[in-house]
Parts: sequence; C-alpha cells; structure tokens
Amino acid sequence: GLREPGVCAVVGDAGRQRGEVLQRKRWYVSMDEFRNGGTCAACRARRMTMGEIYADAVTKVFNIIQKVHPGAEMYIWSDMLDPGHNGVREYYNCLGSFEDAWKGIPKDIVIGCWYGAKCETSMAFFSEKGFRTFAAAYYAAQPAFPASSRWRAPVLKTTGAAGLLYTTWRSSYTDLPAFCRMINEKMP
Repeated sequence: GLREPGVCAVVGDAGRQRGEVLQRKRWYVSMDEFRNGGTCAACRARRMTMGEIYADAVTKVFNIIQKVHPGAEMYIWSDMLDPGHNGVREYYNCLGSFEDAWKGIPKDIVIGCWYGAKCETSMAFFSEKGFRTFAAAYYAAQPAFPASSRWRAPVLKTTGAAGLLYTTWRSSYTDLPAFCRMINEKMP
C-alpha cells in the first residue's frame, strides 16, 4: 500500500540519496494515473476514501522531500486531484472515490495541469483553492502546436500560474525552439 512502512522507507531512502547528490530545489513527483487502489486489506483497514489515501501518500512524499531538502518545491501532475479529470467518484479499478483529494495536500505543492480540453477550468480550480500551477502543454504535437497554444490564455489570466512546460514523452527536444517561439508570441 501507499503508506506501508517498507514503501515509505524505500521512498525516503531514494529521496535522501538524490537529495545528497543533486541538492535539488525542485522535485517533480509523478503520482498520476492511479489505475488500481483501495482494494488491499491495509487500505480497507484505514477506512479512508481513495482520495484521502492518495492525499496522505502525496503529503508523505512532500514531507520526505522537506526533510531531505528543506524549502524545496514539489511539483505534481493534476489529474488525480482534479474533479474535472481523474479526481472523481469512480476511477478504473480503484475502490473508493478520489473526490476532494486536493483538500488533503499541502498548498505548497505546485500543480501541473495537463488536461488540454479543460485547461481553463483546471487552472482556475487549483488557483481558486490557493495552489500555484503551471500548464503541461506539449505532448509531442506538430510544430504548429495547435493544442498547446490554447494554454496561453489560461496561464496568463490564472493567479499563481508559473508558465507552460514543454512536455514530451518521446525524449525529443527538436521542437523546443518552435514551442518557445509559439509561447512567446503572446506572453508578456
């Protein structure tokens, strides 16, 4: 489970090792697209919703990072926290709702919004709840970036939005210069 002592020890040790070597000030923690959860005896014994279990795990990782590198920023994908995305009552093979998971995490965590079709509502939702955000906007599209360009307006009007992230799953950065030109066309 997400809170089992053995899992926490491995995460803590990995964080400590990376912190010692890299001296990071920013940590990106995935924790997205949970497809299974809440079904083991340990999770059921906790008598918590899946969202509470998830938020508890996110907070535990945040605290591990703070112990390793006090003051470091933690960034996380939005989907499991976003009621307009995966933060819903029923999600894949999870037993229990992810609704309101966002309520259980520290406001110091920066939320990476990535659901392009709902970029405006997602950015606004987290901003209204007191979180800083950024948009994950690329996803290996064509250099014209039609899907990515729709993130510009929400980023500009969202309080606490840090900007747009060039997000590629193919480890390809050949389009990065064109992406930056597209972003800068309308950014102040």
